[in-house]
Amino acid sequence: MGSDTEIASDAGGHGAERDADGPEKPLRADAERNLRRLLDAAREVFAEQGLGASVEEIARRAGVGKGTVFRRFPTKEHLISAIIADRLQEATALVTTLSEQADAGEALLAFMRAGAGLQSQDRGLFEALASSTHVEEQVLAAKARLLAVIGTLLARAQEQGAIRADVTAEDLLMLQCGSVQAAAPFQTQAPELWQRYLDIAFDGLRADGAHPLSHPAPASLSRQPPAAG
Repeated sequence: MGSDTEIASDAGGHGAERDADGPEKPLRADAERNLRRLLDAAREVFAEQGLGASVEEIARRAGVGKGTVFRRFPTKEHLISAIIADRLQEATALVTTLSEQADAGEALLAFMRAGAGLQSQDRGLFEALASSTHVEEQVLAAKARLLAVIGTLLARAQEQGAIRADVTAEDLLMLQCGSVQAAAPFQTQAPELWQRYLDIAFDGLRADGAHPLSHPAPASLSRQPPAAG
């Protein structure tokens, strides 16, 4: 692969380097700072411009050359995966914290508000969560961990009678994205409009007055790559 030392950019490994024939080693302090600057710039650019943003713009903001980006992340998709996985880990930590609340239904609503609010401000995160095309291992693993903690909180809310019994963790993420998407045409005039649609969606999640749903949950869709055209 060229040099004897390469930067690890797989799940949880973008802060380490490894010898071609040896185990991972911590990055030098200066390399760690440069990597952090690159990741921060990528996060900022993807949030503003979406996942179609150019690597050139990311490199410019980070103050590095385009070649430096690709030495650390072999493809743009690897860089996207690192950023999205970090975002999903943050969401997982938030759900874990909110799960300490006694009222699981209110904790679930708080998570949905926080997540939808973040998506409304971060185009890259919204595009990643709304798409089924990101099937890189580290993103799938981070999303699976998020769904697991959401599922645990959701089960408690259902046991408390706050949320209808036929709702899944996947449903909640899709409703988050749907609320943001519904308000997207009015983002400039009414940037907080997504809250209205999330309120409507959350009322539909409540156990009181729930009617049978006409279609099964999309659990399998979040774990499989799209069928070939």
